[in-house]
Amino acid sequence: MSYGDGLVQYGPELAAVQVETAAADIKSYVLPYPVTVLGFGVIITETFAAHATDPVVSLDFKDKDTARTEIVALTLNSALKRSDGSRVAQTALAVDSDIVLDDVVLVKGISLPKRLQPGTTLFLEAKVAAGEAGGAYIPVVLVRVEGYDLQNDAILS
Repeated sequence: MSYGDGLVQYGPELAAVQVETAAADIKSYVLPYPVTVLGFGVIITETFAAHATDPVVSLDFKDKDTARTEIVALTLNSALKRSDGSRVAQTALAVDSDIVLDDVVLVKGISLPKRLQPGTTLFLEAKVAAGEAGGAYIPVVLVRVEGYDLQNDAILS
């Protein structure tokens, strides 16, 4: 985890996940405070090869009142678009191997932002494994801590 101005990142501390990893939880975090999930994505740590089955990574949550629920899923394939942040500059990837080392792939989902309460468990999940080797990623989540003033030293005493 890393902190700054009420923003917390979950995931950067993780080891890279190989795309052929069987479907399983990568990591879970029990939230000690209320948060709003602002973003989800992956950092590419190994250039992708073509895959017959595209890997899927998801962000799920479970609180005391609900079953485990998917917030958003990200399919890593050539349907992604490359951009410098400008919609005009977007270009479609031609092949899976266009997903290269040090790329950052972010989800732009209708389900974000998502507010979660303390005690909720956040799951990073390798939802679908690629059919073969060739690529790796680290999943990351950006949240904003709600309800606490992290700049106020009085809460620490």
